[in-house]
Amino acid sequence: MSSIASSTHAVDVGPDRAPIRALLRDHLRMSRIPHPAGVTSAGRAAITLHAVDHGDLWLWSEVGDTGYIGIVFPVDEAQAIVEGETPREGADRAPIVLRHGFPMRLVWSRGAAATLWLPRAAVEDLGLDVERVPSRPSATTAALAARAYVTTVAGMRPALSMVEAMVMERTLLDIAFALFFSAGEREVVAAARTSTFNRVRLLFESRFTDPRFSVAAAAAELHVSSRHLHRLFEKRGTSPSTYLRSLRVDFARALLEVRADSGMTVQGIARQSGFASERTMRRALAETTAASA
Repeated sequence: MSSIASSTHAVDVGPDRAPIRALLRDHLRMSRIPHPAGVTSAGRAAITLHAVDHGDLWLWSEVGDTGYIGIVFPVDEAQAIVEGETPREGADRAPIVLRHGFPMRLVWSRGAAATLWLPRAAVEDLGLDVERVPSRPSATTAALAARAYVTTVAGMRPALSMVEAMVMERTLLDIAFALFFSAGEREVVAAARTSTFNRVRLLFESRFTDPRFSVAAAAAELHVSSRHLHRLFEKRGTSPSTYLRSLRVDFARALLEVRADSGMTVQGIARQSGFASERTMRRALAETTAASA
């Protein structure tokens, strides 16, 4: 394997992406092709896309605080092994978290890697205790959906307007939070710093793939009335049932987009997305498309 090369001279992501350029230059060193194949900015967030080959080595430095937290998703057929960690089934396809104070060595197999970079302060504002975030969250359905979304955005590399960038940044933050929460890492949530609505939202995002989960079930678990849930969502221009359906619809669409690669059936996608049946999923997809037309 070639010697570890810095990305100092290879990254050219433009002046508006200076924080990501400095982060790659100073904190992430990799063998072979150090520069990203693509960079997509969305406000303060960014996604970098790298090609990786068998035996490629990434070194994440603990020197200096980057101000960012990175979530690396192995894509295509790539697999990543974190040196020094105890192997567990399916872990080589699970996301990897990069943050200050936790140095890491990753060994890759051939494929690609999409990395979501988020401002640490923005993540903490949502009530996430970054110090307790696991280095390798479980490969849950939320993690698979996050990988599909991040990879799609990285491949498109759209030119976003200011409003679109703000919306995309918020979406990426929500995806990251849902990933940790749904992975069973609820201890990373600082409940005292999380608003009531955020706790409701996180419950919905962690349970929507269960067809048995409903607004009534959420109210019972949160020890509030269904009427109180409706009031919380009405202040934000929606309803709990509409929000729950939107989570399921968005997840179903993400899975349908990668159906050819995943080998999943439409019925299986309906079940994984939290719908009681394929018919129910198709009706929800059609109604949502009609409403947005």
